[in-house]
Amino acid sequence: MSSLLQLAFPTAAAGALAVLNLAQRRQVVAGRRDPVTGLATRAEWMRHAAKAVRRPAGLWLLAVDGDGFKAVNDTHGHDAGDVVLAALALRLAAWVGPRGTVGRLGGDEFMATWRPRRGDGPLTVRMAELLADLSEPVRFGTAWIPAAASVGVIEVAVLPAPSLPQAMKGADLALYAAKAAGRGTWRLAEPPAGGYTIQPAPLRRTRSVGPAGQTGGA
Repeated sequence: MSSLLQLAFPTAAAGALAVLNLAQRRQVVAGRRDPVTGLATRAEWMRHAAKAVRRPAGLWLLAVDGDGFKAVNDTHGHDAGDVVLAALALRLAAWVGPRGTVGRLGGDEFMATWRPRRGDGPLTVRMAELLADLSEPVRFGTAWIPAAASVGVIEVAVLPAPSLPQAMKGADLALYAAKAAGRGTWRLAEPPAGGYTIQPAPLRRTRSVGPAGQTGGA
């Protein structure tokens, strides 16, 4: 049918196909970006993260969950909740920087890949900076709305068999531990061969991240 249309009305057919292709491209772009935060959608983030995990050295995975988000929606409304989500997304993306990818998995749940830059300080310091950024109040109209988040983090290279599902599992377990500890904090998952060990934050030893994701303790 499209061939007959092109033969009969070549100009009109070309225009119609161009509009259709543009609409299809917009649908693809829309499907890759969360409309509230502008972050990658779950599927798009997982696509990028799966590629990143193929180079596990120096790669960290973070699971981030907003604290008290339901109360924000109940008290200030969903428009305010969207503003808080967008602010958390912007702050997390700025902290991760261009060497990582941040995605919104749904609700107030985010996941990020992170490769430390050369000269980044101890993990405890970097995570404290992240939590401080995420806990800054958010302006909504004339009101300031409190914001906070809990974070679970794992170093992908220490997994017995690095893979995205295993890294996400470890980060999630660390996040659950952070939530159970009272929220507004973070936990590190260290997976030995037999399973995951959740370290308290701050860690008992100083852990620094080096140029290639190398870690050191004292």
